[in-house]
Amino acid sequence: MSLSVMTFMMHLSLLRTRTNLRRSLRMRD
Repeated sequence: MSLSVMTFMMHLSLLRTRTNLRRSLRMRD
């Protein structure tokens, strides 16, 4: 795997975690 692909995957995972956190926060409220 190239480094660019690695960084791309990292960004995707970060975005997923952020959306998941937002959803969990909404559920709490």
